[in-house]
Amino acid sequence: MKLTAGAATLALLAGIATCPPTSAQLPAINPAGLQARQKSLSLRIDDAELAGRLSDGEADVLRTELKKIADAEARYKNDGLVSNWESIVLSFQINGLSKKLESQLKQRQTPSENIDGHQVDINQRIDDAQDAKQLTDQEAMALKEDLDAIASKEERYRRSEGTLSEGEKLELSVDLDLLSKTIEEKLQNRLTNLPDIDKSKKDLQNRLQQAKSSGKITAVQYQQLTNTLNRVYKLEADLRASEKRLTVEESAILALEFEQVSNNLDQLTKGK
Repeated sequence: MKLTAGAATLALLAGIATCPPTSAQLPAINPAGLQARQKSLSLRIDDAELAGRLSDGEADVLRTELKKIADAEARYKNDGLVSNWESIVLSFQINGLSKKLESQLKQRQTPSENIDGHQVDINQRIDDAQDAKQLTDQEAMALKEDLDAIASKEERYRRSEGTLSEGEKLELSVDLDLLSKTIEEKLQNRLTNLPDIDKSKKDLQNRLQQAKSSGKITAVQYQQLTNTLNRVYKLEADLRASEKRLTVEESAILALEFEQVSNNLDQLTKGK
């Protein structure tokens, strides 16, 4: 049975320790931006519930998932920082929850009371997706042009009447909803520049064998690290069982696990 990306994430987060970024291939993820997106996502859930676009039960489920992301971030901060790998995993989790929210939304019947906040959230999502190479520069520019057009429309409405009517708020809210949905559709199945998982496995296996052969780690330490690797291999097999390929989030999760084993090996062989 294939694990979903979200289920795999939750299965691993409890045991993942912070590891420093070591690969120049990693896309940059802004931790402050992740916090802002979590706050904006919370506001979007509240707004959708108030507007009748989500039931109370649906909103509560999404809030519970959002809290799990916040809890994972708090665990990552235990050593005083969030590594780039951990930021990537958090970013994909937020993307996944945002996509889930969009898929559950019913047609808007009442306007948003946080139009400006919705615009800020969309702008941040575009920036994050561009930084993570999930959107090309041209795609990001086109989406921001659409966002600017909505902002210009709002400015015209406010300039002519001094405030927004309920009809104008509803129109702007629908425009933002459609743009948000467009972003989620573009992000679906986009891959980022992650290290090759098969190569990471082979390199790590070779390093482990060499460390054991040279006496830099004991037989017990070798077995402990091998057991950890076997657990990760089992997870990878489960993830690949159905579709035969890994999603972006699944690749990031596995890479983070391999990175942790690598760091543990480095600590054991340091100075030997």
